[in-house]
Amino acid sequence: MTAPALQIDNLSIGYGAALAVDGVSITVQPGEIVGVIGESGSGKSTIAMAALGLLPSYAEVSADRFDIDGVSTIGLDETAWSQIRGMDASMIFQEPMSALNPSMTVGAQIAEALTIHGVTAKNDARAKTFELLNLVHMPSPEVRMRQYPFQLSGGQRQRVMIAMAMAASPKLLVADEPTTALDVTVQAQILDLIVELRNRTDMGVLIISHDLGVIGQLCDRVFVMYRGRVVESGVTQQVLTAPQHPYTVALLESVLAGQQAPRTMLPTIRADILDADPAATVDDVIEVHEAPVVAAARPEPRADDVIVRFDSIVKDFTTRGNVIRAVDDVSLEIRRGETFGVVGESGSGKSTLSRIGTLIERPTSGTITFDGIDVTHASGRALRQFRSKIQVVFQDPNDSLDPRYSVFRSVAEPLRTLKLSRDETYERVIASLESVGLSGDTARRLPHEFSGGQRQRIAIARAMVTNPEFVVLDEATSALDVSVQAQILNLLLELQERTGVTYLFISHNLAVVRHLAQRMAVMRGGKIVEVGDSEAVFTDPQDEYTQRLLESIPKLAAV
Repeated sequence: MTAPALQIDNLSIGYGAALAVDGVSITVQPGEIVGVIGESGSGKSTIAMAALGLLPSYAEVSADRFDIDGVSTIGLDETAWSQIRGMDASMIFQEPMSALNPSMTVGAQIAEALTIHGVTAKNDARAKTFELLNLVHMPSPEVRMRQYPFQLSGGQRQRVMIAMAMAASPKLLVADEPTTALDVTVQAQILDLIVELRNRTDMGVLIISHDLGVIGQLCDRVFVMYRGRVVESGVTQQVLTAPQHPYTVALLESVLAGQQAPRTMLPTIRADILDADPAATVDDVIEVHEAPVVAAARPEPRADDVIVRFDSIVKDFTTRGNVIRAVDDVSLEIRRGETFGVVGESGSGKSTLSRIGTLIERPTSGTITFDGIDVTHASGRALRQFRSKIQVVFQDPNDSLDPRYSVFRSVAEPLRTLKLSRDETYERVIASLESVGLSGDTARRLPHEFSGGQRQRIAIARAMVTNPEFVVLDEATSALDVSVQAQILNLLLELQERTGVTYLFISHNLAVVRHLAQRMAVMRGGKIVEVGDSEAVFTDPQDEYTQRLLESIPKLAAV
């Protein structure tokens, strides 16, 4: 009988008093794709690291069984693990730029993996590297072999990682959030590639993800983790369509799958639920918000009330003597009080457009009008006045919040241009924190003391503290778990209803844009290929590229 690619029985992993994994059992058979889903802190990535012997030395590990291809790994030292890692078991990571050596060509890195593991002689490494790049469908492999990681797209870098992982034909492939950083079309290509390689080699695959659509499309079986424990497992279709545990139900309720009415409050998982046992009810775990946000008190944005207008915007960048056109003749009108979404793949120009909209970047040509005033070349006092009315919320609050600053100092920073008194500044900061659901006590603490969702609330509080008229949200929910994403979307809708603020929402998550934005534009290669009411774009797309984007979205019902 063939041994499982991975067999884990009663695994527990602790860091001092904290138990990251508690009594977990998982089996992956040859040729099987098994998913582990859960939110940040659930322990899923800890299991992935354990499967490759990559836990830190201070981790306390116990298990009744931990076998890879029938060989026990319990008690192995680093020397023994190095014989397994890359040979019997390989791993691909979420962000290949962190895993690839920036100073080596990708060809040299793949060749190094081949020779270190004794897969091929040094003289034959180049030919084998070319073969592996062909295996993962790398375009122009001869050219890519001579390039460095920074010269490749995100999808191409992930193909390099997969090629390296496949070098020794492993029995087990562990993929930790392999598509989280990728656009939907590239994500679909990588998922198809993983399935193709599984079919060719009969290897077992363990996929770690918080994206239920990816799990639904890819996996034969799934394990749902919550606070270090497996709370539900089974055939993927059964778990995702008829979940038994209240946490799984709540997690699925938080997913934007097109059934929710646009711009209504989403169900969220209650933050005070720490131990949801099988006897708990769904109501114990989930907070359901049924009232639509867009109330009669705030009418729909009028077509003739335009707050931001882009007219024939062009933006060129020059690198090494080459001119790259990032934005190409874009014209848009954004109405006061609306959410306008912009979607597109990496390199489409959407983030450059958002930077032009805030004058972080100036256009090469074209004009930007804000509230009827041409601000394209604004400087001095006019620029300060413009920037006092706009704010930006970025994707990762870890990057946008200074870790050395208290929450109070970070949130108060935009107020410096208003020259308020100390008391006025204090009142504005506390009021802004409370408006995003945080207590005034949080002002004294540092960013690292908060969860990802709380840090994004702090970033939103900072953006709203000046009472802006226009806020750019650049991938503001992309780094968040699905239930935390739902909380932030609810918050953005509440703030818009309360203040009438206008949002420019930049994202590659089409489901989020559909839910939040009344109107949207689709960008490709610096141009707008489609624009219109969000529901119309989703239900009756006119452009071929838009249709392809929509077809690439992973579906929960795909299993």
